[in-house]
Amino acid sequence: MTGKFAGWLLVSDFDDTLRPEGSAGPISPTDREALERFMDGGGRFTIATGRDLCSYLSIREFFPHNAPVIVSNGAVIADRDGTVLRESLLPESSRQMLPAVLAAFPDAGAEIHRGSRAFVVRRTAAVEEHLGRMGELIREQPVESVPGDWNKIVLVFPGSLSGRSDLAHAAAAWINEGGFDCTAVPSGSLVDVVRAGCDKGEGVALLCRMLGVERPRLAAVGDSWNDLPLLRAAGHAFAPRGAAAEVANAPGVQILGSCGECLRDVVEALEKLL
Repeated sequence: MTGKFAGWLLVSDFDDTLRPEGSAGPISPTDREALERFMDGGGRFTIATGRDLCSYLSIREFFPHNAPVIVSNGAVIADRDGTVLRESLLPESSRQMLPAVLAAFPDAGAEIHRGSRAFVVRRTAAVEEHLGRMGELIREQPVESVPGDWNKIVLVFPGSLSGRSDLAHAAAAWINEGGFDCTAVPSGSLVDVVRAGCDKGEGVALLCRMLGVERPRLAAVGDSWNDLPLLRAAGHAFAPRGAAAEVANAPGVQILGSCGECLRDVVEALEKLL
């Protein structure tokens, strides 16, 4: 590809970064125009999201992109048509971990994500809200009957999906310190549980190797705790106004406009850089 942005990869979180919380449908015309200008200039754009593959397929027409997507918090890399290119699976120990963490945190709802399907193993109002936001149907069943090869477990606590939850942070710490060979990352009232060492940073590093992109030409933008590995992996890191304090204060992160105009500001910042 030729153009000003040839050889560049721009990766954005989706919820609360590319599209505001609670909104539905396409991203803002402001960000769309900027992303199309970036891609017309030879750049590649995609998202790195905690959403699973099924949820991505429900939103893929809402934003322009020309590179494989990173979903399930880095556990899956897939083409636009949903073809899985790379995936990481949770260890067998996660089958013992999940009932244990649910016993320790009775307020948690729980989902298991496998391929393009989501299974509910503890149904709560917060789980219904989360899966409704993701556009997924609820399939409730016992943990022991969910088929193997899990990509991700999601614990869902009451509260805002974008605000800090002490329960979510406590549950993540409980899992990470429990010797389960899993990584738990809080994001608002959610906890994403994936294979140990798997996160958005690892996912984008794999994608860069697939596309032949070097770190100095990787730009990333995100707003929440699970975006920190993504931002650390990038040569140029950005966050929207209103990002979590840990993100806003992270070394090298540049704060730009609010969600809905942040990607325009990122593209403009890269244009000035070049």
